Amino acid sequence: MTSVNREEKLVIRPANPLEHEQALVEAYQSAYEELQEYAYRRREEITRYFEWLWRRCGNGVLVAFPNSDPVALIACDPNWNMAEDPLLGELHEFFVHRDFQGRGIGRALFEAGLRFLSDHGCRRYALWVGERNEAAQRLYERYGFQRTGQVGIWVRMERSEPWPPA
Repeated sequence: MTSVNREEKLVIRPANPLEHEQALVEAYQSAYEELQEYAYRRREEITRYFEWLWRRCGNGVLVAFPNSDPVALIACDPNWNMAEDPLLGELHEFFVHRDFQGRGIGRALFEAGLRFLSDHGCRRYALWVGERNEAAQRLYERYGFQRTGQVGIWVRMERSEPWPPA
C-alpha cells in the first residue's frame, strides 16, 4: 500500500470545513466527479452540507492536511443514534481529493475517524455508501464493515466490533 510522500507530513485534525471552504469544496467535487449521483453538485449545496456536518459533528469533523491545504474530510458522529443504540457511531461523510488518492491519506483519515468514535464510547460503527462506489465498499470491508441493507442507491454497512481490533 502506498503512503504519503516523504516531502508531505500528513496532519489530521478537527477543523471547521467552512474555514477551508474553497479547498474542501474542490476536494469534495473531485472525489465525487465520477459518482455525482451521490453528491451535492452546486457550491451552495456543498457549503450547506458542510455547515450541517459541523453543527452535527463539531470536533468529529476531521480534515487531512498533507501540506498547507486540506485534501480530505471525514465526519464522525458518536451521538447520531444515541436513543436507540448509544454504542453506535455514524460516519456521515468521507472523501479524498482524486489527486491525493492512493497515498495512504484516506486510510490514515478513516482510522482516525474510527479512533475518534471509539474514544467517544462507540463500539460499533455504521455508514451509508453509494451502491456503485465499489472502491469505497472494498475499503470499508477491509476494516470489517459488512453490508447490512440497502435503501434505493444507498448501501448500509456496519462494523460490529470495537476499534482498534483486539
